Amino acid sequence: DFSEEESDREMDRTSVSSKGGASTLENVDEWKWKLHMLLRNDNEQEIMSREKKDRRDFDQLAQLADRMGLHSRQYSRIIVFSKVPLPNYRSDLDDKRPQREVSIPSGLQREVDALLADYLARKRTDSGNFPNAAFSRSSSTDSFATDESFYEQQDNQTSTNVVMERIQRRKSLQLRNQQAAWQESNDGQSMMEFRRSLPAQKERQSLLEAISQNQVVVVSGETGCGKTTQLPQYILESEIEAARGATCSIICTQPRRISAISVSERVAAERGEKIGESV
Repeated sequence: DFSEEESDREMDRTSVSSKGGASTLENVDEWKWKLHMLLRNDNEQEIMSREKKDRRDFDQLAQLADRMGLHSRQYSRIIVFSKVPLPNYRSDLDDKRPQREVSIPSGLQREVDALLADYLARKRTDSGNFPNAAFSRSSSTDSFATDESFYEQQDNQTSTNVVMERIQRRKSLQLRNQQAAWQESNDGQSMMEFRRSLPAQKERQSLLEAISQNQVVVVSGETGCGKTTQLPQYILESEIEAARGATCSIICTQPRRISAISVSERVAAERGEKIGESV
């Protein structure tokens, strides 16, 4: 792609030089207006282009942007001008970034489907609290008629909610029993002793208290202190002990796939599980 892009530039330079550079000057003038509009628009942060002529004139456009206090960068076949500094790489502008299909276990898929169904049922229930939702105007008279199907739907939703609550309660109790059994086993006690020796252990209670009292908590620490492997476990263990494990979801991100696998395997091992259970 690089060689093809260079050839595009070379062809365009030849074309421009034969016309006395008028095309480049016109393009720079046009971009001067675009960048002025970007600066005046408080709702826009950046502007980008995939045009060959803009890639051809990027050096001149970058100088123009710099004089106007803007930042610029070229990502393969896309050029970007921004009010804020631009990174060396942007995944959203990488055409070569591989697209992967992610598959999840069937049990987890059923759980997700059930939770989505529960959410939609609650949403419909909330919208049904308005008086007009319970009645429909007759097409033949001016009076209101009761919508029987609405009440039938409400009954079905109530039954679904009760069933979901029972399922979640049963799963929460199961998770609590499994966790207690692991912690009381010889292997579990050895693992808990090892984890108590880690630096993060002394912050366990203060972390849980901070999370219970705030919507957002920012934790910083040196590499290896247990931010990713221990802190999420403290949260999960606390929720499981309180019989809320079925409704607790924790997401941890890693910059690379191999790192994510390593972290998952370690956390699962520390919980006495295999990948795919609670981790």
